[in-house]
Amino acid sequence: MRGERIDEEVVIRIWERRLFDELRTTDGRPVTVLSPGERREGGPDFANAHILIGAEAVKGDVEVHVNASDWYSHEHHLDPLYNNVVLHVVMWDDGVSLLTRKEDGGRIPTVELHDKLRMPLEEILKEMRVPSAKPCAKAGEKPERVLNLLDQLGWERLLEKVDLMDEMAERTGFEGAFFRRLMDALGYSANRGPFSELAGMVEPEELMGRELREVEAVLFWRSGLLPDPDDRMDEETRGYVIELLEAVEGMGLSDERMGREEWRFAGIRPLNSPARRIAAAADILSRSEESLFLPFLEVVSRYSSGDLKLREAIRLLREPLRVETKGYWRDRFDFGKRLGRPCPTLLGEGRAADIVVNVVLPAVYLWAAETDNSSLSEAVSEIYHAHPKLGENRITRSFKPILKGVKIDTACKQQGLIFVYKTFCSSGGCDVCPLASWNL
Repeated sequence: MRGERIDEEVVIRIWERRLFDELRTTDGRPVTVLSPGERREGGPDFANAHILIGAEAVKGDVEVHVNASDWYSHEHHLDPLYNNVVLHVVMWDDGVSLLTRKEDGGRIPTVELHDKLRMPLEEILKEMRVPSAKPCAKAGEKPERVLNLLDQLGWERLLEKVDLMDEMAERTGFEGAFFRRLMDALGYSANRGPFSELAGMVEPEELMGRELREVEAVLFWRSGLLPDPDDRMDEETRGYVIELLEAVEGMGLSDERMGREEWRFAGIRPLNSPARRIAAAADILSRSEESLFLPFLEVVSRYSSGDLKLREAIRLLREPLRVETKGYWRDRFDFGKRLGRPCPTLLGEGRAADIVVNVVLPAVYLWAAETDNSSLSEAVSEIYHAHPKLGENRITRSFKPILKGVKIDTACKQQGLIFVYKTFCSSGGCDVCPLASWNL
């Protein structure tokens, strides 16, 4: 079968569906796949994989190739974006697996799949060309049951986020936990880790209400993205950098900084670049007088008391998160690098809505639980279940062929789909999936 060309997507799907028996690394260590990870676009193929290699439990990225040598032909050994890869999965080891190294010099274990497949590769290819029916293939035939189920599972996902923030609040206090969850959301999946690290390096209370330039200076300095002034910079960039550095000096900031190499730029849309998201965070902090969280609590409280209609409450929850472009960042995505055309917002309506659903509503629900305020809890539930659906992502799009005719029209139902994917699809749990025909 080695002579037949196969696409990398075939190997990715074999790994994702775990169509293999007991694996070993090419240097002989047993490998147990607890979770193959989550597919993502750009960078390593899977994130957040959980694997046992020998007796060691590792978590991180997984990169998949047809041949082991593709690691070098694709130049991943030169790209720091791949330094978090913990396992290299290949169909065939063509003699370089033991030499697979990352940009930081670390060596990556490799597993070869071709002789560990649960069925001949020819059969797997045939099945992929004519896919067999999945247990959830007929879920779309019971739309009312599916919609009710997704509402329930969407609520379960919100409660997971409530628990996560509760754990953070025990360590950092409520305001600190809310700030960290906000920064995490600004980072998307690609820069979630760096944004969380940056959030841990600053005290939001010390930045709220300060001049925008001072807040920008702190965040860009701590992030490690603020460059030194250079004569080769354009005049606007050089002037802006000098202003930020003067603010850093004036505030007497320590030298504690992240490294630029920790941030991911490759594969990121320029409008979503880390620098623009940091500028957005600075604007939100600068506009907040005493608390990041309390303005959102006030809106939900007003809705709970009947002072606001549902649609108006949803609009007002997004308002503090929308950031119009000011000054330098109107047409930049990094220091010295221009966008193709100016963009009026650093944080638009769509991303603001994402943060309301994923950060704000869980935070208000936690507050309601901590203060034993049942009317506030009910208000969160009403807003969450009525919130219009968010933008599509890879996970929600993947359910469209299965749920034809089922109208996913709210953010809660979308969150239910994400719950199904992360809980069942990504771990091969089709037999116990609530969308399986025998469970509906």
